Amino acid sequence: MKYIFTLGISFKKYKKPLDITIRSKYLIDHLQITDNIEALDPWPWNPNAKINTLVYNIFDQVNGKHPLNQLPEKMFFYEIDEDSIGENFIIDIDANDTNYTNGFMTKFSLFNVRIVSVIPKKLIEYFFSKGKKNTRVIDKIEMRSRYPRPDAVVKKGTWPYNRFNWEYRCLITNKVLNKNNSNSTDATKYQSDVIPIWLGGKIQLKINVIKKFGIKMLDPYSSVPFMPDPDWSLTAPGIQRHVNRYGPLRTNFFQYERYFKKYYDINIKNENQ
Repeated sequence: MKYIFTLGISFKKYKKPLDITIRSKYLIDHLQITDNIEALDPWPWNPNAKINTLVYNIFDQVNGKHPLNQLPEKMFFYEIDEDSIGENFIIDIDANDTNYTNGFMTKFSLFNVRIVSVIPKKLIEYFFSKGKKNTRVIDKIEMRSRYPRPDAVVKKGTWPYNRFNWEYRCLITNKVLNKNNSNSTDATKYQSDVIPIWLGGKIQLKINVIKKFGIKMLDPYSSVPFMPDPDWSLTAPGIQRHVNRYGPLRTNFFQYERYFKKYYDINIKNENQ
């Protein structure tokens, strides 16, 4: 089976290009970004937006718009074989570019990672086939992921990516930046999917892969939360969550629909004609 690996990243350049290396089991690729990639805010975030956590379509129910900002002006797509996907994806990002002199620094390169995903090519083809959106396959994933337990004690997952599962490591100090610690206020900065954190230096991003419903996907389920989970009622002190592989799956795919549509039109639709 073929998969589409996607990387969405914004970049503010100082002097040097941004160097990115992507690795998995039988996959290694180097990407160099020489120009700025702007982070766009297509609509203002409504802090009072009601997020429907019971169905797949996460959106602002008042204004009918998706509540994500800082979307990159372009994204990168790779077609890869299933056999090349291992237990995780490792992404090394080198933005170590500053004017640091004698303890002072006023200029530097920055980046933020908006999305990393791996989706079966057939699913993307099915979704955009016949000139209209076909959401049945996503509906099916959402329904099959339900678990016969009270919803309050089942951790909800997010597909095709869940930022809570991303491990950020500084390659200069070899320290994990977002430690899995519910008392860490710094860790929460790395989890925001509304406005992703901007970083510099040399960073390694690690994202685990699981197989569910016969397809490989980035792990959609969070383990022990960094902060109390509003979707989970048992947040008393001393109670910790364990890694689970069940529960309803919602999706943030629709936030990036126009990017996938453009890729489909250029690369998939044409090859089928």
